[in-house]
Amino acid sequence: MKFAFIVNPASGQGQHDDSDVVAGVKKLIDEGRDDIKYYFTEGQLDASVLADAIAKDAAPEDIVIVACGGDGTIQEV
Repeated sequence: MKFAFIVNPASGQGQHDDSDVVAGVKKLIDEGRDDIKYYFTEGQLDASVLADAIAKDAAPEDIVIVACGGDGTIQEV
């Protein structure tokens, strides 16, 4: 099972870049976890584009996509 975190750094008044979620994911990656990746959005519809690309690259039973942001990010994913 692989995990992809799509993070909107602008949500929460720009606090997600330093959030516990991002810090935890970065720590797991630093520990050698190659089954976890994170992506940052930069603008409107980026979350949709990222989620679509991630889903196309993996079988549905092999990937969990996690939206980290506000209502807009969650709706896009």
